[in-house]
Amino acid sequence: MTKLESEDPLPFGRVALAKIFFLDRSTNRSKIAIYACSGIFMAILAMYQFGRLEGKSPSVYREANAMYAKWQDPQVFNKLEKLVSSHPELQTKFGGLIAQRLLSIGETKRATAYMTKSLERAQGLISPYYTRFSETTLLIADDKLMIALKEAKQLKSDLEKDAFLWEQMYSQKRSGGLLYAYNLIRIAALERELGSKEGEKAAWEEILSNAGWSNMEEPVKTYDPNAYATLARNFQSGSFSLLDYIKQRKKELE
Repeated sequence: MTKLESEDPLPFGRVALAKIFFLDRSTNRSKIAIYACSGIFMAILAMYQFGRLEGKSPSVYREANAMYAKWQDPQVFNKLEKLVSSHPELQTKFGGLIAQRLLSIGETKRATAYMTKSLERAQGLISPYYTRFSETTLLIADDKLMIALKEAKQLKSDLEKDAFLWEQMYSQKRSGGLLYAYNLIRIAALERELGSKEGEKAAWEEILSNAGWSNMEEPVKTYDPNAYATLARNFQSGSFSLLDYIKQRKKELE
């Protein structure tokens, strides 16, 4: 597999998920992949307020967006941090993105501070499920992987028990299903990081079942091919797909 450039250990978005998840084991891909997944949802939290933010502070938003586009320049990145600090309304969107960047370079304490502020700004704007998913990232950043796994499993259980979530209109159901799917990926990655072969295998099996990628007689409640199609697109790396990766991992776990 192609290795990432040292000055950019974790790119963002779809490319990040694909490249990181399929890297050699020596790069500690599992843990970084967890961060990447978390980053995607921090961005979702941020984008929730996108319209309001641009409408209230269009010039400041454009300035921040231009700076973020050049985040590889340390001086520009520092300016973005200062701008976000002086304009709290930018915190929900850019605080989460800055946190993801800081996580990628090992600045966990600074990243945690930004993520905490982003979550505080997002309170009441988003579903508590999304907040809980993001809060678990703070545990991961603090190396509390056992607790993070416990929280991820509890979130999974609570999502499954929420009949209202699964009975919503199709677009909303897809949103809940997507969160459920990403949380399953997180569980698989945490199980692997903690050395639980059975736990990891069970998570992959459930993903295959929910996505319709395995033979099953009757779809389960959490069956949501559209959500897992979105998930798969975010993990595509050239011709190597998420399904290919899962099959590879299952063989390695035998």
